[in-house]
Amino acid sequence: MKSLHQHAALFPWLAESLHEVLVGFYLQDAFAVSKEEINLIFVKEKEHLSIALNVEAKTGLLFFYERELDREGGAMPLFKALIGQCIIGVKAHANNRSFAILFEPNYQLIFKLYGGLSNVLFTDEVKVLSMFRNAIQSDRNTHPNELDQTYPIEALAVDTPLFICAAEEGKSKSILLLTDAIGQIYWQGTHILEALHTFSVQYLQLYRFSSLRAELLQKFSRQLKGKEAALQAAKNRILQLEDEIPPEELGHLLMANLHHFKKGETEVNVFDFYRNQPLSIKLKKELSPADNAAHYYKKSKNRSLEKLQFEKKIVQFTEDVLKLTDLLAAVESAQKLRELKTLEPTPKQHKHLVQPDKFKHFTFQEFDIYIGKSSENNDELTQRFAKKDDMWLHARGVAGSHVVIKKKPGLDFPKELISYAASLAAYYSKAKGSGLVPVIYTPKKFVRKPKGANVGQVVVEKEEVILVEPKK
Repeated sequence: MKSLHQHAALFPWLAESLHEVLVGFYLQDAFAVSKEEINLIFVKEKEHLSIALNVEAKTGLLFFYERELDREGGAMPLFKALIGQCIIGVKAHANNRSFAILFEPNYQLIFKLYGGLSNVLFTDEVKVLSMFRNAIQSDRNTHPNELDQTYPIEALAVDTPLFICAAEEGKSKSILLLTDAIGQIYWQGTHILEALHTFSVQYLQLYRFSSLRAELLQKFSRQLKGKEAALQAAKNRILQLEDEIPPEELGHLLMANLHHFKKGETEVNVFDFYRNQPLSIKLKKELSPADNAAHYYKKSKNRSLEKLQFEKKIVQFTEDVLKLTDLLAAVESAQKLRELKTLEPTPKQHKHLVQPDKFKHFTFQEFDIYIGKSSENNDELTQRFAKKDDMWLHARGVAGSHVVIKKKPGLDFPKELISYAASLAAYYSKAKGSGLVPVIYTPKKFVRKPKGANVGQVVVEKEEVILVEPKK
């Protein structure tokens, strides 16, 4: 079922009503609130009529206000040549979903209500001068006097009653502007501006509700599916650990059979006195018999920690699944937009950018060099401030400051720069009193912080070394 809000038969009625109101008014202001809404403010002495066109809901929705709309900061001014120009008339284009507000001397504001391609064009007699939605390139070729269509459309009488209704279509609700009442009636009357405004308010609210509802259902459903999968994986891992022979028992069995195998073997067959059956145990050929047993004892300790971690994960994933299930139920039962907004996830707060002045700073050949002041400061420098292509340096084998050379686009790091920064790394280390100090350097992308590492501790996966004298 289609609404009449963009039916060509409605535009003669709309144009006639606007003509009665706007003749003698002038344009006080015109601005784009966003890419999806334009506001036009018309004034005559102390009277105001503001018109807003909103395309957020993929259709052209008209709003009418008997007051001046405020221009917020960031609004884009439009149609400056029209400001202060007087309106001499409003006309509908024959059999088309468009109308024009006519100004002196020969300017027009053309409203093209073409669904998701709705637009407002500022024209003279022959061409488009500017427009609200510049992305609709085809509108630039619109000729102001060629919008009338030849096929006939039955007009609506100006005293035809209009109804704003909510009609059920399957499981969804739609807001309709009709000439015959169907479903729940929000408004009825013969004032076309009031009818369109009321319709637009209801339609846009329903669109925002439906869009947010669909977004939240998709987001929470996706998250729930992921948490359920993670929960099942954690449970499966627990079962797997419980079904496996405990590594501690394998260590005991190896200790009881040390005389049966020697270093270099990859497997040994023993009698499993825990289960009263033969058992084959894999060995590390580079380890001695006793070291192989120690390996399984260590593995047993790690296995206990792993099981404990997965048990904690099961508790957390279970809580997450219950929470997401409740959120989905709340979204599905919500009736109003404000109810859905309370269920929206709180936007993640972006980590504050680390400011360069937190570190020691040097320059060499226009390159910036930053040096950590403490273990915590080293972590900030390397983990949060440095980028993957920056150069990272540190005195080898001793405690000291992390040093970072910031990358310059398109430039390599000169050898003299590396040597200079390495001297600083040596100076700000425990080896500063030595004559020559080995300093490692590598792109930051090869520096990582292992889980559980101490403050300031990192692992370097690829490095080069330079010998330098410590210098400040």
